[in-house]
Amino acid sequence: MIKRTKQHVPHFLLAPDSFKDSLPALEICDAMAFGIRQVIPDARITSIPLSDGGEGFTQAMILAAEGKCRPCRVSGPLGKTIQSHYGLIGYNQKTGVIEMAAASGLHLIPEARRNPLNTTTFGTGELIRKVLNHNIKQLIIGIGGSATHDLGCGLVQALGVRFYNHSGEILRPMCGGLLHTVQSIDIHGMDSRLKDLEIMTACDVKNPVLGPHGAARTYARQKGADDRIIQDLEKGSEHIAGLIEEATGKSVRDIPGAGAAGGLGAGLTAFLDSSLKPGIDLMLDRIEFDKILRDVDYILTGEGKTDAQTMRGKTVWGVIQRSKKQSVPVIILSGQIEPDARNLYEHGVKTMVAIGPKSVPLKDALKNTRTDMIRTVGQIIHELVSG
Repeated sequence: MIKRTKQHVPHFLLAPDSFKDSLPALEICDAMAFGIRQVIPDARITSIPLSDGGEGFTQAMILAAEGKCRPCRVSGPLGKTIQSHYGLIGYNQKTGVIEMAAASGLHLIPEARRNPLNTTTFGTGELIRKVLNHNIKQLIIGIGGSATHDLGCGLVQALGVRFYNHSGEILRPMCGGLLHTVQSIDIHGMDSRLKDLEIMTACDVKNPVLGPHGAARTYARQKGADDRIIQDLEKGSEHIAGLIEEATGKSVRDIPGAGAAGGLGAGLTAFLDSSLKPGIDLMLDRIEFDKILRDVDYILTGEGKTDAQTMRGKTVWGVIQRSKKQSVPVIILSGQIEPDARNLYEHGVKTMVAIGPKSVPLKDALKNTRTDMIRTVGQIIHELVSG
């Protein structure tokens, strides 16, 4: 129950992820706030749109850390030039933020053209090159939502690494379908500005590069691959992983998270000496989320679908874990709540609500997200006020 006195106005922290294919996290915050003010007009509301490393990660970091967004043009996942962006945050804006989804994301390719044999992370490497021009000291890379499976070879190619075939010809741009054709890798031309740069990768999975739980067999199908393509990617990944290890002296096969984003986790670790960290923890630490919680009565969070996968490092799970430590009750408002999410009640969640009627088709529900969120939040806050 929400208690209201002259001395205390309830304080709500709004900390959702984006709702995939519907609304970005900032607009979800706006809808939540509208719903709260319908019941408590003078409520204290703090909005922190979040991301665990996928689409919207850069914007979320910029909003949370009062940074700046810089537009730019880079190569898309199929090589065509596209509009993209990167961020600068921190003291004197010496920390760069990029998300691979802004250059190499699955949402950038029409469904009929999706094929991880043909896609490249070259544009993500171009984003890094552009942010290096600002003399940054630190770089944060979000790697969710990829359309690619090239183990980061395209990315480092944009930074000066050369990949040669059996005839001594340079392969360009590197993509999933070329992995098995590489004969040697030359890293000596890599951009020297990377040498003293601290690089952190926001990664929310633990999959290795190879094997039954590896990048190809776990994620390639959702990027447009069939059984034959998955088999080709697995063979190509095993081949290129050996060459990467020879060129860099670093073993990447068994690193948890190295299989993220089509093996980009492996490439960033080996070539750029990046550390892999849970994306939501990286973000929450950066904005000092634990300090913000000290003066909060309720947290409202949510995502497109809450299910058993939520507990595997997703945004909502990160919020729950932090809130539990300070005994702040959490309300989850998601597009869908699956039965296997009930375990979240054991971790400090007060209630979970699906904001839309189950009878509504998904394509219609996606269009109604804002209206459904406002209505549902208003109902919940009214129940809390009335006890």
